[in-house]
Parts: sequence; C-alpha cells; structure tokens
Amino acid sequence: MASVHLLHAGYAGERVASSVVLVLDGEARIVVDPGMVADRTRILDPLAALDVTPDSVT
Repeated sequence: MASVHLLHAGYAGERVASSVVLVLDGEARIVVDPGMVADRTRILDPLAALDVTPDSVT
C-alpha cells in the first residue's frame, strides 16, 4: 500500500509556496510538486529524515 508524507506545507500570503509530498509505493519514490520553495533544504532535510536520498527518487 502506498504511503504519502508531507515534506513541505504550502502557504499563501505575501509570498506563496505549494505543498510538497513524497509518495512511497514499493520501489517507487515520487516527489509531487517540488515547484518553488525558498530553500532546497526544505525538501532535502525531510527526505533525509525519511531515509530517502535524492538519487533514489524515481
């Protein structure tokens, strides 16, 4: 069964950003809507906390 993990919560205000999620399903590792975040560590750090490397994202 697939699992979904919130990596970055989106927001709207003076600036905006979309939510970014990680979908894990078997060997598949999918980052949905990596779009524009203020700093890439806002995606990379939560990935690392889940023991997912950027190279393993499919």
